Amino acid sequence: MAIKIKVASTPSELDDVYRLRYDVYVIDDNKFDAEKMPDQRLIDRFDAIGNVASIIAYEGDVAIGTIRLNKDSAVGLPSEELFDFSRFREHVKQERGEEGVIVSCGMLCVHPDWRRKREVIFALFKMAIGIGLHWSTTHSFATVSKETTSLYGRMGYEPIGEPVWVEEIGNQIIPMVANYEKIHQWAFESLIDSQLDMFWLDSFAGHFERVLLAPGETLFTEGEDADSAFIVDEGWLALSRTDPDGQQLTLATMGKGALFGELALIDESVRSASAIASTFCELIRIDREVFNNSIKSDEAKAHKLLKAYAQRIRETDDLVMVMAFAPQTGRVKFALEQLKSTAIPDKKNDNCRIAKIGPVALAQTAGVREHEVLRVLELEKSEGRIDYGKNVIRFYCAK
Repeated sequence: MAIKIKVASTPSELDDVYRLRYDVYVIDDNKFDAEKMPDQRLIDRFDAIGNVASIIAYEGDVAIGTIRLNKDSAVGLPSEELFDFSRFREHVKQERGEEGVIVSCGMLCVHPDWRRKREVIFALFKMAIGIGLHWSTTHSFATVSKETTSLYGRMGYEPIGEPVWVEEIGNQIIPMVANYEKIHQWAFESLIDSQLDMFWLDSFAGHFERVLLAPGETLFTEGEDADSAFIVDEGWLALSRTDPDGQQLTLATMGKGALFGELALIDESVRSASAIASTFCELIRIDREVFNNSIKSDEAKAHKLLKAYAQRIRETDDLVMVMAFAPQTGRVKFALEQLKSTAIPDKKNDNCRIAKIGPVALAQTAGVREHEVLRVLELEKSEGRIDYGKNVIRFYCAK
């Protein structure tokens, strides 16, 4: 079942946040005094102060994870309840002056069944980082448990003190700080390096929702009502539709940075294709209402949007011409070029990009038989431009 991650905005969603904290911290981890919380909700004063974002992950209707982001205020930050960050506040003031904006990221808790699913944990963090970017954050403070220190460290946080035992929590905490540029880079660097037009990241990072899909799971189906667009952050996803003869035709294979479903942002029609995960996928969702409110208030965004749509129309025209008039070999080569544009860098080989799609899926995309795809792939391979396997194609860059 798909996992959906969003900012809790309704009373019911906020109640889910507080109950999940209680279930995880108090019941499962035995970190707080249950007798002080007879209503079985873990909540503090920082949940009621302005500029707070409580992020929650759902599998179906079940809350499975949450994290909280607080923007600095007159009463300070939650992290400062447990550690004196005054020396680092002075550092921020000297470095950024009045432009310095500090946040505190914490209250991370995940249902025990999902603690080994790092994609859920990191998706929660990415949501928080996007909101911090929208707040023009420059630095982040955190007081984290020893168990989660490595997670924060991976994102760019650095410890600034020894572990401190907190009696109320019943656990040791470690104070950590991060320059926001580092954690922003961790969250979005791969998207910045992809084919994605930065209009979407610059305009909507603070309003993103996220969706996690397992291989074979359906995001939406042809004919459904449409109210959002999506960006592929991780994994591969196929768009397909049913032709008049009832055959399933793969229209495109979408990789990191690919934008799709964007027509739903400007009209109220139904989905023209189905979207199904080929691998594990992490998707960014852009809601139509949020999109419209943002565009209406910013003329520059509207102009950038028109440019983005114009580029997509040109790409669609190219696809129509190829599918209508090109021979089978031309279709395969066009599909290969499209796939190459979404391939991700190989971490082990700077001269290689990887697409986790094999010959069968490529044949569906090109609208040809598999043996024709294999013939082209073998030719490309013999000339050193690609290599391939059952579920992967590697593109080698010219040296």
